[in-house]
Amino acid sequence: MQSKTFFYPEYYQYHKNVDYCIPLFVIEELSVEKYVSRPIVSSFWLTLHKYHNMLIIGITGTLGAGKGTIVDYLVGRKGFKHLSVRGYLIEIIRQRELPVNRDTMVQVANELRSKNSPSFIVDELYNEAAISNQNCIIESIRTPGEVSSLRSKSNFILLAVDADPLVRYQRISIRNSETDKISFMEFLDNEKREMKSNDPNNQNIGKCMEMADYVFSNNGTVNDLERSVDSALSMILNK
Repeated sequence: MQSKTFFYPEYYQYHKNVDYCIPLFVIEELSVEKYVSRPIVSSFWLTLHKYHNMLIIGITGTLGAGKGTIVDYLVGRKGFKHLSVRGYLIEIIRQRELPVNRDTMVQVANELRSKNSPSFIVDELYNEAAISNQNCIIESIRTPGEVSSLRSKSNFILLAVDADPLVRYQRISIRNSETDKISFMEFLDNEKREMKSNDPNNQNIGKCMEMADYVFSNNGTVNDLERSVDSALSMILNK
């Protein structure tokens, strides 16, 4: 059974080794600077790319839990490139001249997965990441098929984030995006539909969260969540 690490602001536990990431002082000590393809935006670490691959982090979690906050941190503070399933779907929806809402996004995503493969969307984004030759964060992972496909690549880590439902609803109400203008009951109904499915092509966020390497509880502040993410990165890079 795959283990995972749960992150709460006051609790950290060592998880696993990712052998293509080592701290800067080890790179200097081993004199392998020629193998380092690029620095990450940080004062204390670099990533050594095994087989010339970049580190790809996927993120999953419940609606309004803080996936975007983690993405902003990785992009703004750690130099990751952001690849968005949501952005990919919105572009297709607008090309089809359909309304941009949560139901349409789920419908189009499930259609693409059914016609192609359960991992089709994230595979498209992974190909974009490979061309970029940068460390990337893919937002967000929603089916077990997507997780399995990305796990077949040796440079993938899956993060998950969750929070209490009322806290999450308050957050999306403040965010007020095109897909967030719903009542609390609609919010709960949408989540119920997306949390479980017997169809591998459909969203199953609950199963994806079970498959995650690191799980963050985000009922606190942004600073609390950022510290938890930073601790996870340190574990990945320093093993």
